[in-house]
Amino acid sequence: MAIANYGAMAINAATGPVMARVLGPGGRGAVAAISVWDEASSRVFYLGLPDATGYRTKEGLDPPGALLGTVRRVGLFLFPIAVAAGILVAYWPLGSLDFRSKILVVVLVGMSPLVNTFGRSCYQLLMVERDLKSLRVATLIVNTVGFVVIIIAVIFGALDVWVAALALAIGRFAEHGYAWWRAKVRVRGRAKLKPMLAFGVKAIPGSLTDLANNRLDQLFIIPFLGFKALGFYAVAVTVNFIPFQIGTALSSSTYGQVRVDSERGTTGVASQLIRRGFLTTGAAAVAVAVATPTILPILYGRRFDPSVGPTLILLPGTVAWALTLIATQIGNGINKPQYGSMAQLVGVVVTITGLFIMVPRYGVAGAAIVSTVTYVTRLVILLVLLRKNGITGTTPRPADLAWLMKRSRRIAGRPLRQARQTHHAQQAQQPPHKDDNDPEPADD
Repeated sequence: MAIANYGAMAINAATGPVMARVLGPGGRGAVAAISVWDEASSRVFYLGLPDATGYRTKEGLDPPGALLGTVRRVGLFLFPIAVAAGILVAYWPLGSLDFRSKILVVVLVGMSPLVNTFGRSCYQLLMVERDLKSLRVATLIVNTVGFVVIIIAVIFGALDVWVAALALAIGRFAEHGYAWWRAKVRVRGRAKLKPMLAFGVKAIPGSLTDLANNRLDQLFIIPFLGFKALGFYAVAVTVNFIPFQIGTALSSSTYGQVRVDSERGTTGVASQLIRRGFLTTGAAAVAVAVATPTILPILYGRRFDPSVGPTLILLPGTVAWALTLIATQIGNGINKPQYGSMAQLVGVVVTITGLFIMVPRYGVAGAAIVSTVTYVTRLVILLVLLRKNGITGTTPRPADLAWLMKRSRRIAGRPLRQARQTHHAQQAQQPPHKDDNDPEPADD
């Protein structure tokens, strides 16, 4: 997953500045607002079904095709409710958007239970199978498709707020379609909804509070500070996704590695995953912190200088957020999805209280401070809960540092190894060289 996430980082590094330079802070903020509400609606209509699909498949409790059949039927039932919610969002919190952007909001929110829930369930199946190749491609698809659409719009002078938001949405739809194709599961019949919801309901509070903890800051900025301030903050969040992508890759592989009967203690795989996640995301965050004051204004333009401060403030929280993803997946893997919910609930209290106090006084910097404090709080709670289940020894050790160095050298040397392999393969396919002095075969 590392190469795919590095590729996603590179694509985002190109997409973000292009979009920001063309749209400006206000336009970038409007795109962020549409994307955040799209994600919010998806989390609300998930109902914990993707988590339940992954868990029941991993434990062999239901056929994957039947689980997806239930997910699809629930999506059809929720569709009209989602459309009504989309209309409400388009004409109330996002009422200042232009008409085409409002129509897009209705479509994106309305399609959430049909497309996003089903696609996320398929993605969970890939995680269960540890199909890393498909997960890599899915990670690249969502970013590549959006980048291509945005670049085409820029070339033809058509990039506007609604076009940019549509491009990002098309990337997500493409990711969902690919996940369904690669899952290779035929939707057949349906599983019982009650046991799926019984598992999912334990994950719903965690999912919704995760949304509140990770996106409420952006939703809060809109009414208090406006789209322009959100544009500055959105750029800071985008830069922080560079180290966060590493945590996402590790969490994707975590779910398939940790089971109820997995070894616990300092030598267990769960503890090892947390330690390595801390080292990798921490190293990436340090690199981003060093580069941000110089590189960010060059890439995004001087109009986005106010994004530098929030970017640096968010970095420690981003490391904690990435580790929270890993720890949450460990909790799901040992049949403790409520652990994530418990940590998220405390985080929501910190987030809501902090935003009301900090944003009016300190603007986007205040929102960044609250987010970082929230992320760290959630991580500490999760680690304490996991420790009660025997998952100890989560502080990085010299052996983990040696692993990171070895892994870094291996990744850095991969292009050279691939070039050598290609060269050797080409040489093997060439016919043997014939010397001019070799005698010609005699004619019969």
